[in-house]
Amino acid sequence: MICRDDAMPHRTTVVRWLSKHEAFRARYTVARQIQADMWRDEIYDLAKTLPPLDPKTGRVDKNAVMHIRNQVGTLRW
Repeated sequence: MICRDDAMPHRTTVVRWLSKHEAFRARYTVARQIQADMWRDEIYDLAKTLPPLDPKTGRVDKNAVMHIRNQVGTLRW
């Protein structure tokens, strides 16, 4: 999160600006929409990725599947 950077305003400041400044709110909304689009693309790429095979069994690595599923779930919410 960008607000964790010491050179950036604190999260509470951003929330206050969102309620007070219409122009800032509009730009923020566009930025969040762009972020959502990027996450959607990342989810799509993850979903298309074939998990690696377990070298011992030759079957799909269940841990890799769970990792991809967790990544998708985190980005989705």
